[in-house]
Amino acid sequence: MTTLRVDVPGETYHQELISCQVACPVHTDARGYIRAIAEGRFEDAYLIARGPNPFASICGRVCGAPCEAACRRGKVPRVDDDGAFVGPDRPIAIRALKRFVCELHGPEAQSPHSILRGVENYASAIAANAEEMAALLRTSLDGRLEPGNGEPVAIVGAGPAGLSAAHDLALLGFKPVVFEIESVPAGMLAIGIPAYRLPRAVIEKEVDVIRALGVDIRCGVAIGRDIPFSQLRRDFAAVILAVGAKSSRSLGLPGEQGPGVFGGVDLLRAVSLRRTRLRTPRLLLLPSRRRQRRYWSPTNSNLAAAKLVVTDAFTAGGAQADRLSTEFHTSITWLMTQTTRTHTLKYGFNIPDWSRRGLSDRTNQIGTLSFASLGDLSANRPFSAVLQRGDPRVVFIEKNVGGFLQDEWQLRPNLSLATGLRYDWQNNFGDANNFAPRVAIAYAPDKARKTVIRTGAGFFFDRSGPGPVFDILRFNGTQLRRYVLSGAQIPPDLSDSSLQAFPTSIHQLERGVQLPNTMQFSFGMERQLAKKTTLAVNYVGTRGVQQLRSRDANSPLPPGFASRPDLSVNVLREIESAGRVEANALEVTLRGEIAPRVTGMTQYVFGRTRTDTGGVNWYPANSFAPAGEWGRADTDRRHQFNFLGTASLHRWANLGLSVSLLSGIPFNITTGRDDNRDGMALDRPAGVTRNIGLGPGAAVIDLRWYRDFRLHPASKDKSPSFTVSVDAFNVLNHVNYQNFVGALTSPFYGHAVGSQPPRRLQIGCRYQF
Repeated sequence: MTTLRVDVPGETYHQELISCQVACPVHTDARGYIRAIAEGRFEDAYLIARGPNPFASICGRVCGAPCEAACRRGKVPRVDDDGAFVGPDRPIAIRALKRFVCELHGPEAQSPHSILRGVENYASAIAANAEEMAALLRTSLDGRLEPGNGEPVAIVGAGPAGLSAAHDLALLGFKPVVFEIESVPAGMLAIGIPAYRLPRAVIEKEVDVIRALGVDIRCGVAIGRDIPFSQLRRDFAAVILAVGAKSSRSLGLPGEQGPGVFGGVDLLRAVSLRRTRLRTPRLLLLPSRRRQRRYWSPTNSNLAAAKLVVTDAFTAGGAQADRLSTEFHTSITWLMTQTTRTHTLKYGFNIPDWSRRGLSDRTNQIGTLSFASLGDLSANRPFSAVLQRGDPRVVFIEKNVGGFLQDEWQLRPNLSLATGLRYDWQNNFGDANNFAPRVAIAYAPDKARKTVIRTGAGFFFDRSGPGPVFDILRFNGTQLRRYVLSGAQIPPDLSDSSLQAFPTSIHQLERGVQLPNTMQFSFGMERQLAKKTTLAVNYVGTRGVQQLRSRDANSPLPPGFASRPDLSVNVLREIESAGRVEANALEVTLRGEIAPRVTGMTQYVFGRTRTDTGGVNWYPANSFAPAGEWGRADTDRRHQFNFLGTASLHRWANLGLSVSLLSGIPFNITTGRDDNRDGMALDRPAGVTRNIGLGPGAAVIDLRWYRDFRLHPASKDKSPSFTVSVDAFNVLNHVNYQNFVGALTSPFYGHAVGSQPPRRLQIGCRYQF
């Protein structure tokens, strides 16, 4: 015998099948107004959406949209072009559709009385048979909406709950009076949601419709302070308490009750109501960071032999690079931010590096011999020999301290000004006046703010690094003796006994040396060409003074270069801050959406950089005339073109493209010999200036393909993913030469001895969770 079970559908059976309506807290018939939108009945759709909810326009912007989470469309299987299942489909954008019809026929577009006439006409026409309207309207309306004149009802709190109750009571014929302690109605809608998310005009228009029903809203009234609760019980037929929860929750953290610390709700209320207590400076952020690092870096030569260097030809022999470097670093950053109505102040101090540095320098114990040419190597005629003897170990403390103050001032909605001042200090340099002011201005001249003009300027101080300090401490003439011998000075036997007859080198800071100082300034304009496309044109200038360089103050004197002026000293290296740099660049950048699902950035730079130094370890060809070194910088490029683009055309067609077209950089032309007998082959032919040679440009094209596999597609970005990628670097296998030889004595003169990497293919995979 078969037993059958029969379920008889009840009154709510069919309604519960509409999952989006059941999920809505006020059971708005989303299916009804989406169907009306599909049929082109936009006003009907608005009235359906507003039926149970007097705040339809507000919910169209900030509702959490539980209807979309319950939408059955989101459970429909979705397949790819090959018919394979890739996951469920997406829910219908119910909230966005509601906002669409509200902006057409809601209070944003009509007066309150027009809204009510629409509700009146629509309700009376379908009151007998319509599932789209709330039961309240179907049972209470007789075809007319009139201000309620019935029994008075007091409502404490003009938030969403209180105003909704007042709205429905007015429709039922009561006379609601709403009391609100704040200066504006709508509760957390007005004081808890920022205006950029929910415009205040939308809130006011929704409230005006409720007022048009005859609802009396009294703001700035506190029950218990201005009106006794007993008076409400006496004067009103009923009292509804809808006070909400406007207090911030405590996290129980130490110091959270201290001055300048605001709870989330308190801060939102103060900002929305523009309370004056937030206009006084308060500390809103106080991040700090402390980091420690330790390094131990040994280097050992694997061949105990002298190092042989043939100028711009080759290097052979032993490495002569034995050394041990130890470092222990501490860095501290402490920042503070204060806000007022139009100012954002940021200030703090940092210790970018407070470190203990140690070096045991055992390089050149056997020595380095330099030759001008292959012929000199065959004849064993070195032009220079470098050896070291003595105590190789030195330790010092490096201290770097900085502080800054910055003010971002919103002068007007379309005009902002940022000013700042930074101070930097480093020990071992007697430079204590390193104040660096900065200023920047941004201005949008048009109302749409699609064009922005920017300009600014600032000073920047660079740190010297530990290298110069190590040099002046260990090469002081006594601790670690450094011998630089030239030409005929070089004895056939480089033993300790033969070196005792020669003076040692001394490295020192020039008196009055200062940290490098650079001023940068720029002027540019940005223009939004389309919604996601921007064109920017900028000029960037750089002027640097006090740039570090080295000079041999005891170099042999011309014209004969017979000997050094001070016979008691070998090389007298002066580290001076006398260099300068000048750079100018014009940048044109186009970035944004090139086509649907294709984005990219194109940039062209035309520039020039000139300087008379290559850094703290750089020496001029003539130490007595360093001013003659003014010329193109080592990295100067006239033209640079770069393109970066990505395209997501299909899940199997995710592509990336990088194109770089660069003009050549200069190289220095030298004789290859040590003509002035200072131990360095830096001499140039007569009439030849620095970096007069020019290498060819470079062209590199890189390609990338990748495919993402999500293990749980329904979870979208929260799902673990597996990525497979294929990269092709320098896909055209174009030879990009570099390291051009400028020594006339080299067999490779005018040729490159290096290149950028050739074509490379790389296959990668990544698992991310």
